[in-house]
Amino acid sequence: MFPQHKYAEQSVLGLCVNEPEISHKVTKLNNDLFYEPKNKAIHLAIRKCVLENYGIDTFTIVNMTKTIKVKGLQTNSIVAMDLIELQENLPAKAQLPAYVKMLEEAQSQREILTMCQYTAEKMRDRLYYQTEIDEIVDGFKKSLFRIKVSDERVAEYAHITAVKTVEKMEVTLKNGRQDIGIPSGFPDFDEKSSGFRGGQLIVFCGRPGMGKTSLALDICTHASSPKPGCGFLSYFFSLEMSSEEISARLLSKLSGVNLKNLRTADLSSGDLKAISSAALGMVDYKLVIDDSPLLTPATIKAKIMERQALHEEKPDIIFIDYLQLLAPSQNQNSREREVASMSRDLKLLARELNIPVVVMSQLNRELEKRPNKRPIMADIRESGAVEQDADIIVALYQPFLYTNSPNDQGKAEAIILKQRNGPIGVIPMIWRPETSSFTSPLTSNGGVNVRPMFGSSGPVDYCGGLEVEYTCVPGEEDETSFPETVNNEELPF
Repeated sequence: MFPQHKYAEQSVLGLCVNEPEISHKVTKLNNDLFYEPKNKAIHLAIRKCVLENYGIDTFTIVNMTKTIKVKGLQTNSIVAMDLIELQENLPAKAQLPAYVKMLEEAQSQREILTMCQYTAEKMRDRLYYQTEIDEIVDGFKKSLFRIKVSDERVAEYAHITAVKTVEKMEVTLKNGRQDIGIPSGFPDFDEKSSGFRGGQLIVFCGRPGMGKTSLALDICTHASSPKPGCGFLSYFFSLEMSSEEISARLLSKLSGVNLKNLRTADLSSGDLKAISSAALGMVDYKLVIDDSPLLTPATIKAKIMERQALHEEKPDIIFIDYLQLLAPSQNQNSREREVASMSRDLKLLARELNIPVVVMSQLNRELEKRPNKRPIMADIRESGAVEQDADIIVALYQPFLYTNSPNDQGKAEAIILKQRNGPIGVIPMIWRPETSSFTSPLTSNGGVNVRPMFGSSGPVDYCGGLEVEYTCVPGEEDETSFPETVNNEELPF
């Protein structure tokens, strides 16, 4: 027998009949919350009375039940005495939310039991149907986390939403700051995007070697850092690289030590001191790395929920490197459909958890055949659904990889190809191959200052391991003039 709460069902319906003014609250409830067929029919009858502007009374409800068909219930089986019994021993009207919660919990238990029975049958018959066990497990996880005890979001009039938006703006202005969401650490990008916001799906794409992983690490390191305006709990799901490789990049980035020297342990005493200082400094970073190689959108959600249950912490932003290495929650007939399904699942994950989801994506090799190698949206591999689901799409481009010209060395561009609520454009960046990281050129005073992020004076207020300023060539907005030396020392790009 499935879990049910008979008294709670009777109390909710009885209060509705006895207190007609609360009937509108009961009509919003899902009919599946009621387990007894009679109670299901009575709830549907009350809902119909409200929608058709009939009075809520015993006679009207009984007559209305005659027009309703409910599985397991014969027509005309509900009589006036059933309604009278519902109104006996009623709780106080103020207790209605508590009884509704009891119904929701019982319904969740029934859904879980039904899902477990279905999964058990699939496991028993999987050899006959030749179903992969991973597919069954992923289906179970996906179904499990669709179950909600309650959904507090309701439709609202537009003017109510507008007033709430204005109130939020007033609070932000009163606190003397701008609401820029989660900052990327690249001021030019944050100015155009206003930071990453809850519910957004952000896609960073590029050909292999363009620095997708590096940029993702730059952003999540900045977002999770203890700097003012940061400190956001960031999850980094790496399907391409191990956690050791990710850690090596982070240490190189934060210490300024050459990544190759760090990997081969070819380090001076100063390098070792800088790495140790960076490692100690990372204690204050709210960054979680997961390098599980086989992930689906469903398992990512399951991991987040599991960690939230165990550690009572919810991520503020998650990064996934990268889309094409994800496995679909369900096998599809084509790769395009699989990617479309994963893209949609990630967008739904962002909406449901109300956090930004940043995902890396590969580009098609077809762009290599074009004279102009700068990416466009159509270059995203299996791109149809990604173009629709993403709120922001940014393509990475390093001209040096195609021109091999010394003048292009170290230059990079983050091209905003799509932005649902903001402008598109090109963001100039500097590529630091020694630390496999990007920095953001600043145009404040034309000077250049380069120093490691961790040193005797502690962390500096910039991501990418270095502070760099550059000067734009007058009249050439897309071209950047890079100085060759700083303090009589040759720059490494």
